[in-house]
Amino acid sequence: MVEHSAGPVTGIAMHRQLVTTWMMLLGVGAFGSSSIAAGERTAAERHFFETRIRPVFVQHCYGCHAVDADELAAGLRLDDPEAMLRHTEECRHH
Repeated sequence: MVEHSAGPVTGIAMHRQLVTTWMMLLGVGAFGSSSIAAGERTAAERHFFETRIRPVFVQHCYGCHAVDADELAAGLRLDDPEAMLRHTEECRHH
C-alpha cells in the first residue's frame, strides 16, 4: 500500500500511481510521448532505454505486464512503448 496525502492508495489507483512514477523515474517521460509513438527516439535514448530501463522492466514487471504474461495485469504492457503510452493516456482520462 502506498500512502498518499488523502490517505492510503490501493488497487487500481495504486497501480496507476506506481506505473506513472516508475515511468517518470526511469526516463520514459524524457523521451516525449510523440517521439516514442512515432519511433523517433535518438540512438542515445534507445541505448538508455535498452541498458537502463528495459532490464528493470524485465526483472520486475514483465511477469505481469508483457505480451507473454499468463494474465496481463491492469491491461498494461511494458514491453511495447506504444501500448504503454496508450495506457498512460487512458489513465489520465479516468
